[in-house]
Amino acid sequence: LMMTTFVIFNARKIIKLNRQLRAEVIRADESNAAKSEFLSRMSHDIRTPLNAILGFASLAREEPDVPPQSADYLEKIDTSGRYLLGLINDVLDMSKIESGKVELHEESVNCQKFLNQIADVNRAEAADKGIRLITDFSGIQECWIIMDKLRTRQIYANLISNAIKFSKSGTEIHWTVNTESTGPGTVQVITVIDDQGCGMSEAFLKKIFQ
Repeated sequence: LMMTTFVIFNARKIIKLNRQLRAEVIRADESNAAKSEFLSRMSHDIRTPLNAILGFASLAREEPDVPPQSADYLEKIDTSGRYLLGLINDVLDMSKIESGKVELHEESVNCQKFLNQIADVNRAEAADKGIRLITDFSGIQECWIIMDKLRTRQIYANLISNAIKFSKSGTEIHWTVNTESTGPGTVQVITVIDDQGCGMSEAFLKKIFQ
């Protein structure tokens, strides 16, 4: 009799637990849907003023007798703005991101110009914190490389941003990029970002790529 009572009690407990789990799953799905909708609406709202910024920057660059330094600033605004616009467009395509079907958009990119644009933007951020960002791209043998420009920029921007975040004022960050031929029409791009920050523990290094 005691055993029968015990089994019934546990069965009821399992049913109750299953109901709770189903309710939690429904709440999680509703929460994810709300977040996706919010990001989509926000991205649309952000894109409007950003397009205006890019438009005015373009008009300003076409003005006669623009001082060289101002022209340089306007070019950096344009570069950063277009990068941000690319990120926003990625957020708008949440369905592909959530289903793991993100597509690569490959194009031929001037590697030297591409890297220098990233360095210019991040150099200003580093300088605000009292850090010197020193670059050496002289080892790039192939000037034009086919890549997904937006996602490659994201990778470099994240790495440099982390180096700045974990570095102290008065230190230096050295960023070097070299290319090595791996066959006809293909190259391997080797990037080293060396900072004087706190570094990573042996334990973290084991799971860094997870």
